[in-house]
Amino acid sequence: MNKLLLSLLLGIGAVVLAAEVPLAKTQMHSFKKSVALNAKIIQLSNAQQSITSLVGGHLEKYFVKPAQDVSEGDKIALIKSIKVSKMSADYIALKKQYKSAQKNYEAVEKLYKKGMTSMQSLNSEAIKTSEIAANLTALQSQLETLNIDVKNLKKATADFILYAHSCGRVSALLKPLHSSVSQMNRLFQ
Repeated sequence: MNKLLLSLLLGIGAVVLAAEVPLAKTQMHSFKKSVALNAKIIQLSNAQQSITSLVGGHLEKYFVKPAQDVSEGDKIALIKSIKVSKMSADYIALKKQYKSAQKNYEAVEKLYKKGMTSMQSLNSEAIKTSEIAANLTALQSQLETLNIDVKNLKKATADFILYAHSCGRVSALLKPLHSSVSQMNRLFQ
């Protein structure tokens, strides 16, 4: 009985799978990237992307205009940010503290090797140096997330440049120049 039921199910499944898949005619439109498909393409009304800033601040300058095509990595806007200014100043200060802590550690290590200081003093300097290094690494990671080149950062900066995250066309600038923006504000569509 089981064999009969199984062969009946397999026979019905083969008939269903053998049925032709209906294909719809598509219209070809010229886009930057096009792909030939055997399917119906439906563009949803909310297919636009919005761009928001990772930090709040003062919208200083637009590098784009409405209806302009942009590529991934193109400059979009300049935002002056107190948060970026503080982060870059803290990074520079931590770099100096780290260099100083390394020198202190090396000096205490020399004294320890000569028997003039304790292992506790050496460990204390190692811990201080490690804490500064961890804070420096965390701040460096945050700045790099904002596309700020920390290797060439010589002085504090409030400039945050917003870059395009994908190719597309700017349909509208949603915030006027010289207005305040927050992380939640949409700047472009």
